[in-house]
Amino acid sequence: MAFTVRTVHTAEPAPAEPRAVRSLLHVGFEGEFADDDFEHALGGVHALVHGADGIVAHGSVVMR
Repeated sequence: MAFTVRTVHTAEPAPAEPRAVRSLLHVGFEGEFADDDFEHALGGVHALVHGADGIVAHGSVVMR
């Protein structure tokens, strides 16, 4: 399986990426990832790993 990694600032994602990341986090945290938690992950640079089924991993660096 091939993967591609894309880095993007919060203000510049492709239209479907924020929704896909939010869905990934919801599944990864077994439904325990609230909207407030998602808001804290925004505002910085994101690494998005795309696989055949869409985004399969996400990481972010957000200045505090």
